[in-house]
Amino acid sequence: MPTAQVIRVLLVDDSPVVRKVVSSFLEADFFLVVGEAADGMEALEKIKELKPDVLVLDLEMPRKDGFGVLEALALRRSDGAKSFSPHPQVVVLSSLVRDDGEIASQCLSLGAHSCLGKPEQGMLHNENLKPRLIQAVKEAFAANGHWVEHLAADRRYLAKTGLIHPLCIMIGSSTGGPTVLEEIIPKLPKTFGLPLVIIQHLPELFTKSFADRLTRMGSLTVVEAKDGDMPRAGLAHIAPGGENIYLRDGKISIERKNIAAYIKPSIDYFFSSAAGAFGKGCVGVVLSGMGGDALKGAQAVHDAGGWMIVQDPKTCVIDAMPKAIIEKGLANEVLSPKEILKKLIDMGSKT
Repeated sequence: MPTAQVIRVLLVDDSPVVRKVVSSFLEADFFLVVGEAADGMEALEKIKELKPDVLVLDLEMPRKDGFGVLEALALRRSDGAKSFSPHPQVVVLSSLVRDDGEIASQCLSLGAHSCLGKPEQGMLHNENLKPRLIQAVKEAFAANGHWVEHLAADRRYLAKTGLIHPLCIMIGSSTGGPTVLEEIIPKLPKTFGLPLVIIQHLPELFTKSFADRLTRMGSLTVVEAKDGDMPRAGLAHIAPGGENIYLRDGKISIERKNIAAYIKPSIDYFFSSAAGAFGKGCVGVVLSGMGGDALKGAQAVHDAGGWMIVQDPKTCVIDAMPKAIIEKGLANEVLSPKEILKKLIDMGSKT
């Protein structure tokens, strides 16, 4: 995690008390709070002026709320507005996400890097918030700077093995992944003929609401994975936030050993177990995300003779995960989200 470089933070909250408390957290850890904004309109003006690396953003504000800020930033990214490059990453800090995973999922879909709930008893009861906020800002900073320049997919790197009959599809994604998943999963038919398991980096309590959201958006049922679940055709499982899952005897198991070295849920952990279970029939898909996960899992799929698809880095919010797999020669195909959808539908209709 980068710490030598100064991390420039803009605080956006209509409460002076919240801004003061959060500022004290960050400045004690050598962040640079470059400015404060009391509403979304002021925040958008100060982003252009101050060029922060990270926004700590409330959702409930006058004039323009936090959702409006996220939507405006998403529009600027899609328009390639270089005057705002690099675009700031966003850590949402709001009481609305404390008990409502659906709102958190909405924020992540709009491009927020992570979401934290304000303490229920108020900001002065913040013993657990400070370390979580500092970690979230550092992780958001590490993901910054990838909005404009992306690795061009180099077809020379693509692995040349042939795809055999697929037995299981697994999708791994991190920052930027929820939006792509919403482009893909709801458009899969209810009759999709392959088991599908999703490993999306999300905090605890958010994955069930995200699964419900994906189900409501389409015809394929998506559920949060539980210990003992059997992956099967016509059903998608998503790993629960804060838990590693793996396959044992054809069933999903929750990892209980508290392995600290892994991001939870870990793409590496599940992909490796699935490669052992399905061998050449294992198909891995890696979407947008920052580094530190997915490469070892892709290697396991490759070594088992399976098939690896990665999202074209030019279409990623963060290209580090696909880029690492391409450069190691582990990608069989580099596809846009629309092409990934077409590929999955084709695979699922031939079973």
